[in-house]
Amino acid sequence: MSRRRWLAVALSAAVLASPHLAYAEDGQAATEQCLVLDPRIVEGSGLVATEDGYRIVNDGGEHVTVFRLDHSCAVTGTTEAAIDPYDVEDLALGPDGSLWLADIGDNRIARASVAIIVVPDEPGAVTGALRRLQYPDGPRDAESMIVDDEGRAIVLTKTFSGVVGVYRSQPIDLSPDGSTAPQPLEKLGEFQLPETGTAGGPLGPPLDNLMATGAARCADMVALRTYTDVHVLRGADPATAIFTEPVATAALPVQQQGESVSFTRPSCDAVVVHGEGSGVPIHRVALPHHDDDDSVLRAPTAAESPAATSRTEVVIVLAGALAAAGLLLTWLLRRRRPGR
Repeated sequence: MSRRRWLAVALSAAVLASPHLAYAEDGQAATEQCLVLDPRIVEGSGLVATEDGYRIVNDGGEHVTVFRLDHSCAVTGTTEAAIDPYDVEDLALGPDGSLWLADIGDNRIARASVAIIVVPDEPGAVTGALRRLQYPDGPRDAESMIVDDEGRAIVLTKTFSGVVGVYRSQPIDLSPDGSTAPQPLEKLGEFQLPETGTAGGPLGPPLDNLMATGAARCADMVALRTYTDVHVLRGADPATAIFTEPVATAALPVQQQGESVSFTRPSCDAVVVHGEGSGVPIHRVALPHHDDDDSVLRAPTAAESPAATSRTEVVIVLAGALAAAGLLLTWLLRRRRPGR
């Protein structure tokens, strides 16, 4: 067992379970659409399906680059802007069809502000707009963002415990005279992702079930994915729907590190998913149906929030200490073996 896998097992065993409140499909409705073979796309963190194919963004790079793919996953061009991003983790369509890059990744939870980068959905060199956003309650790590009809960014945070914070901006002024000073985000609330037990992802369940890694919106539907599942709900106001509307869940195909989701366009009758790695396919997944037992995504309990992050950090420290102790013991035993 590798060191990474040993630690994943320790973490998975330590994290407390939460009830599964949503209906889950069996994952057999997924079909491979095409294989992304371009060697430049190895850290796909954001995906948008369009009528002519797909748009994909990596989470690295020294300037904005959105790859333009046809339906066979062949790259037909790029959209590039002279803006140096920090950690782009999602890609969304704005109300006017522009591409919104969510520069919101913060693994160290240390960024004073995060950013939205907006570029037109056009090939070649373009002029982009960068607008900074600031959480009202300190730095947060996030990999999921959608945009509503008023041009407001809705950011959904990522935690090991599955507690997702929902934050919304004011309508973002993208005009040349728009302010570049950090704009305050409003916290709308929190909800708890369910532990589904679905296998897949880099860490193993339940952690892979509880970490929000991408979001999408189409018409009156919102999709939020983890490494292993996609949760779909309906509602004209996406920020309200997240807290009030029934959610249906589908298991996703096993991916090394699945981080992106999009609705098919213009039909919105399925989702497509992609992830990090070389030669990763884009899969189409049928929308899950609602069951009589469906429930809204529940609010975290007092034990989970706001202490959930602290609890998880303690779990990680303990698991890491156990892993380090195990590796040290192995090293000491090897040193004591007689030479040959």
